[in-house]
Amino acid sequence: MIKFYFPVNEKSQEYCEWIAEEMQNIFKISKEEAVGRINAFWSRNVLTDDDDIVYHETAEFWAYQIYSKDRFWWNMNKEDITPRDYKKK
Repeated sequence: MIKFYFPVNEKSQEYCEWIAEEMQNIFKISKEEAVGRINAFWSRNVLTDDDDIVYHETAEFWAYQIYSKDRFWWNMNKEDITPRDYKKK
């Protein structure tokens, strides 16, 4: 099981794993990097409410949002997206 470093429940654990898969498929990054990026992005969040607003967006949306440094990534070609800084922990 993947370890997230913010509070999750079963639903959010599965959702975050799905986001990590999307990041791997879209951006061709490792599972470790995808999970690390999710942990960094949501490090101060608590995802234990089954009605959390994060579920209003798709896993693909969050994959782009978490990976991209660009504010308007949805108006860009995938190849032109600038990744957020990421340091392996």
